[in-house]
Amino acid sequence: MKCTARSAALAATSIALLAGTASAQLRVASWNISNYGGGRTADIQNAVYGTFESRSMSPDVFLGQEFLSQSAVSQFLLALNTAPGSPGDWAAAPFIDGPDTDNAFFYRTSRVQFLGQTIASVGGGSTSLPPRHTIRYDVRLLGYSSPKAILSMYSSHMKAGSSSSDQARRLIEAQRVRDDVLTFNDGRSFLIGGDFNIQSSSQSAYQTMLQVFVDPIKTPGSWNNNGAFRMVHTQDPVGAGGMDDRHDQILIGTSLVNL
Repeated sequence: MKCTARSAALAATSIALLAGTASAQLRVASWNISNYGGGRTADIQNAVYGTFESRSMSPDVFLGQEFLSQSAVSQFLLALNTAPGSPGDWAAAPFIDGPDTDNAFFYRTSRVQFLGQTIASVGGGSTSLPPRHTIRYDVRLLGYSSPKAILSMYSSHMKAGSSSSDQARRLIEAQRVRDDVLTFNDGRSFLIGGDFNIQSSSQSAYQTMLQVFVDPIKTPGSWNNNGAFRMVHTQDPVGAGGMDDRHDQILIGTSLVNL
């Protein structure tokens, strides 16, 4: 999805949550917006609320990566709320300034209640550790009180590269997220979205995530520079040299499958 001179890699999915005795639909998007420091307002608005072949992204929740500052979060939030066709009910989670570029979280206040955020995997501090934080954002579907109405969403930007060291750093992050998921005992649902920088589903980090998540579009394989997977490639087509990889994904917990 192109956004001015640089591009943004994006994944989106619609999910259904069983909240007590009723089900609710929520549209979730994950967007690595490529070193976003602000601006690009018209392009953001067109990407989010514009239409193509009668379809529009129009999400209820955004997991964002590569935000550079609180100002960037504020400008993106303003773009969402002032876009033509926007319901104007967007809010943002408190910004956490971590190592390298940062996560951001945006949500529609008419759809979910923001409960809080947790750094599930601490980044930085060593070249043997993940370079960036992974943050878990917890929300509850509006109008419900059951723990089953809680949705925990991880925003991740894993280590880039294909070397054994790069893969080892991604594995650490995946293990931390898996271990955090395994602490849940209240029936909540969960998912992870972001820029995984993973070239193949056979890599250890991906297999670790599949211990607690599933791929909702069931597309395993070696995605890198493989035309057989061109319909699911999400790689930044300008900033990274080509739309040639499935780096940006959303994986979901089993409670979100076939509801």
